[in-house]
Amino acid sequence: MASTPVHGGTDSMAMPPYRALLVVDIKDFSGYPGRWHEDMTRAVPDILTGAFARSGWSESPSMERFSDTTGDGYVLGFEPSMLPLLVHPFLDNLQQELEYRNKVAHVAPAAADRPLRMRVSLHVGSTTDSGMNRLGDGSGAARIALHRQLDAAAVRHLLEDSNPRTTLVAAILSSRTYEDAVLSGYSGLDDSLFVKAPVEVKTYRDEAYLYVPRPSGGLLHRGFRVPEVLPAPSRAAAEASTPSDRSRADLGQSGATRNISGIRNIGGISNVGGSVLGDNRPQTHVGIGDINTASGPIRTTRRDTHAPRGDQQIGPRTEHHGPEHYGQGHQFAAPLDRPTFGDSNFTQGSSTPTPDPEAVDEKGTSGGEGAHDD
Repeated sequence: MASTPVHGGTDSMAMPPYRALLVVDIKDFSGYPGRWHEDMTRAVPDILTGAFARSGWSESPSMERFSDTTGDGYVLGFEPSMLPLLVHPFLDNLQQELEYRNKVAHVAPAAADRPLRMRVSLHVGSTTDSGMNRLGDGSGAARIALHRQLDAAAVRHLLEDSNPRTTLVAAILSSRTYEDAVLSGYSGLDDSLFVKAPVEVKTYRDEAYLYVPRPSGGLLHRGFRVPEVLPAPSRAAAEASTPSDRSRADLGQSGATRNISGIRNIGGISNVGGSVLGDNRPQTHVGIGDINTASGPIRTTRRDTHAPRGDQQIGPRTEHHGPEHYGQGHQFAAPLDRPTFGDSNFTQGSSTPTPDPEAVDEKGTSGGEGAHDD
């Protein structure tokens, strides 16, 4: 077709004609033994012809513009006026034709336990058409969209989640086909029989509509939509952000009081009893040594840190923040009855200071501040 120059230094040419497009595909074609592929490929046009005959289209060859095999299926182009008829009654008659062939006129190697089933895609758009069914006829963006729809997970799911002996046809219609043939009323089918579904195949993104002449199995229980599954990273992130049963039991609720008693020899922690009041942030023990929590309440405004090596004893204390202990040796935050432990010296305030009789001045007051050396 010759191009016609236009202003701006670009070339423009007439758009190819609109065509109603139909493609079918045999489910699990590659799963059949290779010796039967040729017979199955040849059978597809015959099955379509049978469905056309059931629809009363004696003149269908004159309406057909081009056709081509896809190996495991077949593609056809028609005058756009045929679009509503390709939706109905063709899809329902294709279901009946496959039922007949699976039960009576077997297509090798189809058998009762593995009947032939088909996915169908319908679209309408501009494609090349020489009028002589030449190689290359039917090319264009509409043809690509037609095949992308056929590969969509949504239409594949329809045959996966249904009875293989009952549901033999699953169809997907482009938005344009749905609007022009269904919503317009020309197909004779109510729009409530169709379910909208996303199409995401390679770089192609669009919305389409699903139709099943004879639904069964999971389609009746769960509907036509593909179950939504989170991507693996999202699932992992969700699981990581959700505390386990043990974590929930350990952490409790913010601001809650937990009573822990009767615990023995768990991770080096023993004889834990009493209640813990806090801001729901755990106490941390890092390094070698033991952390022992004495009976009685612990009130803290920040986490306690015990740095490498040594022991830490946490009990009633009067300071306003948790003790920090670094390096080797021992740290005890509880009243003790001797000033040394091993090679460690410490100073500890008691909860009730006791005056030193020898340190009382002439006014009868104590000269200490609650901390003294024995």
